[in-house]
Amino acid sequence: MLAKTQGIVIRNVRYGEGSVISKIYTRNFGMESYIINGIYNAKSSLKASLLQPLMVLDLVVYHNQLKDVQRIKEAKCPYQLVSLHFDNTKSGICMFVSELLNKTIVEEEPNASLYDFLEQSIISLDAENRKLGTWPILFMIRLSKWLGFPPENNYDPKDHNYFDLSAGMFSPFPEKADLALGPPESDYFSKLVAEQENDTNDIQIPKKSRLEILQKLILYYKLHLSDFKDIKSIEVLSEMN
Repeated sequence: MLAKTQGIVIRNVRYGEGSVISKIYTRNFGMESYIINGIYNAKSSLKASLLQPLMVLDLVVYHNQLKDVQRIKEAKCPYQLVSLHFDNTKSGICMFVSELLNKTIVEEEPNASLYDFLEQSIISLDAENRKLGTWPILFMIRLSKWLGFPPENNYDPKDHNYFDLSAGMFSPFPEKADLALGPPESDYFSKLVAEQENDTNDIQIPKKSRLEILQKLILYYKLHLSDFKDIKSIEVLSEMN
């Protein structure tokens, strides 16, 4: 049947000659795979530029719940994204976020609230003019809430100043040092957890500490999500100032 839905492009895989299978998180159907034939043909009605990672699309699709791979009839971008794929820093973040979403969102059931969160995050990133060093960390903190394991912010600089990755909260002494985030990164992390709803990038964190927090957040995800693998594109973020 023909159906309309919004969708966010997560990942593309080449299929045969001139075709791709695009993994798209849709508002109405959850995560879906779509095959697009002849995408690189000049006569194709669907342009390859629409399938860049994190593109937000209005879709008309042929949807059959009995099939693993669907087809797209029409696609267009309802927003004028001006910098997302042209700014080097933002394109690096796009690569990181799309890989993260590919490895965390596997549900085929629709979740309109999660979709709206992702769409708003993408639009906000495109419009952001401030420094983006803490943006990937804030996004991972926010996403963890939707995935069911948000960090508890019971930080105290005197007796709860280690973030225990296994427990998801701060503790006086970590049982395993490699599974904890200690000072001063734990202090920065607590501030980011506290400020996550304010969409702030104003907290100044040294680059070395940001990368340490990101590495530990990836480990945090691995501890709380089965089959979660390492994020290779974190190396791209290491180039950010």
